[in-house]
Amino acid sequence: MKTPISVLIVEDSAAAAAMLVLELRRGHFEVTSARVDTAAAMKAALEQQTWDLIVCDYTVPNFGAMEALSVLRETGLDLPLIVISGTVSEEKAFDAMTAGARDFLLKGQLARFLPAVDREVREAASRRKMRMVEHERQATLERYRNLVEGTPDGIWLVDGHLRTLHMNGRMAELLAVQPSPDVSIAEFISDGDESGHGHDLRARLEDGPQPSHFNVRRRDGSTLWASVTVSRTTSESGDDTGLMLMVRDITDFKHMREPLRQAQKMGAVGQLAGGVAHDFNNQLTVILGNAEIVGGELGGDHALRQEMLEIQTAGQQAADLTRQLLSFSRKQILQPVILDVNAVVARTLQLIRRVIGERIECVTALGDDLGLVEADTAQMEQVLMNLAVNARDAMPDGGRLTVTTANVELDEPFVRAHLGARLGPHVMVEVRDTGTGMDEETLRHIFEPFFTTMEAGKGTGLGLATVYGVVKQSDGYVAVASTPGAGTAFQVYLPRTTRDIAVNKPAATAPGSARETGTLLVVDDDARIRGMLEKALTRSGYTEIVDSDEKDALARFQRYAGPVDLLVTDVVMPGASGVELYRSLALTRPDLRVLYVSGYARDGVERHGIIEPGAAFLQKPFTAAALVGKVREALNARRGAIEPVRA
Repeated sequence: MKTPISVLIVEDSAAAAAMLVLELRRGHFEVTSARVDTAAAMKAALEQQTWDLIVCDYTVPNFGAMEALSVLRETGLDLPLIVISGTVSEEKAFDAMTAGARDFLLKGQLARFLPAVDREVREAASRRKMRMVEHERQATLERYRNLVEGTPDGIWLVDGHLRTLHMNGRMAELLAVQPSPDVSIAEFISDGDESGHGHDLRARLEDGPQPSHFNVRRRDGSTLWASVTVSRTTSESGDDTGLMLMVRDITDFKHMREPLRQAQKMGAVGQLAGGVAHDFNNQLTVILGNAEIVGGELGGDHALRQEMLEIQTAGQQAADLTRQLLSFSRKQILQPVILDVNAVVARTLQLIRRVIGERIECVTALGDDLGLVEADTAQMEQVLMNLAVNARDAMPDGGRLTVTTANVELDEPFVRAHLGARLGPHVMVEVRDTGTGMDEETLRHIFEPFFTTMEAGKGTGLGLATVYGVVKQSDGYVAVASTPGAGTAFQVYLPRTTRDIAVNKPAATAPGSARETGTLLVVDDDARIRGMLEKALTRSGYTEIVDSDEKDALARFQRYAGPVDLLVTDVVMPGASGVELYRSLALTRPDLRVLYVSGYARDGVERHGIIEPGAAFLQKPFTAAALVGKVREALNARRGAIEPVRA
């Protein structure tokens, strides 16, 4: 099989060119050829197609071998060129070979022509293959270079002695240096063992594929926290040549880790606080209700009258504590309205001044055109009071308390740095003191229930926990900045609103419409609470059907021949809920009314769809008088209008 070959012949004689083609075909070549005899024609031929070989007569009128070699150099093509001449001196032959000709043959002696062509075709093929290999190698190197330089991680190659072999641009940027073999690992990376015991740096680097954490000292003096993943590098023979470090800047993550951990802890503590408050409320309902009943039976001059009043007072104080726990756990009843924060500050300021005393100067810096917020008025007043009391306790020798309000825009950098904050327009209330300040350890715990720096017996540790819960329940964010000896500043951020909020406005009870008698079905899974309910209601003239759970209640209800005016039921019970019980009973008596009682707050059970919005509700703990009043209200209630209000 003949080898295809394309030959460009530079020759002024067509016959001579045909003789060369015939000579090639006598060999083992399948020839494609063209003849040119000017520089312009040669350039055009080189541009039009690819050639394997150029055969050139040394002397062509106005265009010979030396000119052809010049044209070939201009094109930059790597093509073999063989010179053929009738007669020529050795000097000219040498010049042609020096200029790039591959061989020089005489027309009358073409015995070397075919071997020369064979040689040049093979060598040209070999050169093309080598160029392809080199091109692929360069392309591969470029891909790896782009990969190494384009990665967001620093890449650091070191030898077996931890001396720098190479680092990518990102690594140089992390170290704030110019890439240089003189850069030493030991100069920049220190053991990041947080236990403080420390390890040998080499051992830490060679621990394995799992990332290790290190402090990195930058050349400009700043530091960053880095995650470093190490792998071994090897030669083509498999010998270890050093290490490759993948270095990632995790400084922001480290800074966010503690706030995230704190937020998770506060969430868990909040769940615990809410559960504890619910259980306490059940117990306090029994204590307060029975204490009031017994107190009512005792005469005004009875020897135990004062002790019974003490029990009621202690019960009320315990109920206040559970309300604060519910505020922290965000399960307290809120009545949000549209608020002007400046007005709330102004109303609360007189009381704040009385609480903090004359030794503390109280000043305000209230912002102009302050936006409106959606919050509970009483709870926001409580937030201000709690922050003022906290500031007062931090300034036992006097000082200054400054209350500032302003419109602020929480942007992405702020939200990233303050876990729990939300983007957008807010109203900021800052309470700043010039007191003793707090260290970092104290700051980590200040919002936790029952945490206090005061001595035993002074303070419950629920003031700031209440602030935290109320602000969170209002979709806000509370931040604190403090330095020991330099005072503390609390910033409360509340989302601005432009809308009105609709709240249920209870209808007034018509004079003389209250019923003092009626038949009630009372259901609670706690026997002590049922007992207290029974005594309180029967003393007020109501007839009762008391049952323990929903199954007994259904059976008693179906057997009872007379009318039942009101169902008084706990919301959450081991079997069916109070809502499910009411729906079952209402199937046969659609006019039956219901009063729900629960240790959970109303907005909590409404928000989770446990009771329907607007239903009669009484939160535990409650007194006997509060129960009777709520029962009377439920029996005489009419469906009230829902309308927007502003406060």
